[in-house]
Amino acid sequence: MRQTALNFGFTIAMSLGLSLSLGSGVPTAAAEPEPPVERTVTTSDGAMYRGEVLEYVSGDHITLKLDTGEQRRILWNDATQISPPRPKGSKAPPPEPAKPAPPPPAPPVLKTEVVPTVVPPGTERTITNQDGLTVHGEVLEYEVGSHILLKPAVGERRRIPWAEAKRISPPRSSEPGGYSPERTIILRDGTTIRGDLVESMVGDYTTIKLAGGAIRRVAWTDAKRILLPRPEGAPSPIPMTGELLITLDNGSRIQGTYFEFVPDDHLVLRHASGRFRIIPVRSIKQILQLGDASANP
Repeated sequence: MRQTALNFGFTIAMSLGLSLSLGSGVPTAAAEPEPPVERTVTTSDGAMYRGEVLEYVSGDHITLKLDTGEQRRILWNDATQISPPRPKGSKAPPPEPAKPAPPPPAPPVLKTEVVPTVVPPGTERTITNQDGLTVHGEVLEYEVGSHILLKPAVGERRRIPWAEAKRISPPRSSEPGGYSPERTIILRDGTTIRGDLVESMVGDYTTIKLAGGAIRRVAWTDAKRILLPRPEGAPSPIPMTGELLITLDNGSRIQGTYFEFVPDDHLVLRHASGRFRIIPVRSIKQILQLGDASANP
């Protein structure tokens, strides 16, 4: 019995040892079946070899006997493709016909037409061009970066390219401090007329629509000053009486009487000669009212 137990234990140990040997990962050569077979091996450098298989160790290497008689040993990691075996001397199967390349994707359809932004009916804006022409009217089309289509109170519709617009007012608003196209023109004889701006050309004329609907065009030579609306009780940021002395940021000075002031755009003075001087607001450094010691920066 003791001998039997020892033999049994020895048998188990041998079995375990065999199992460990098989699981140790050491590659074992697998003999190719007879008759000899051929394989085709493609390597990572793009080369292709076909020949009789002399050695085939999965995971390690494959050795081929080429038609020239040379033996070629190819490491497993260098092979990118190994064909299935076939009897030596048999013809290789014909290559599969290449599949036609898929058609190229269709180019995207680009819309070249401009789709105007929807504008609520009754929206009004004032547009000033680079050449000093100012137009007020109902906005029919407002496409940022493209154009603005206005319908003034008189005349034909005006399509103003975006690049030609120097200044675009906010939509008309009745809120305190909101934008309004109202203009008050004081004539040289002291007469005052008031209405909504229709069109104006700097240094030439201003056209307004009176409360009754009549259109009045006033030449600047016939006007003493033009006033824009401001909140009730708020003083004018620019003195409107006496001679004004304007100092510009380049050090030069301009003297004249107040004629028109458009916030964030320009101040117009009338020189003693009757000529108008249009001064960009951003270039003004100081405003001095002559005969008054106060200065408005």
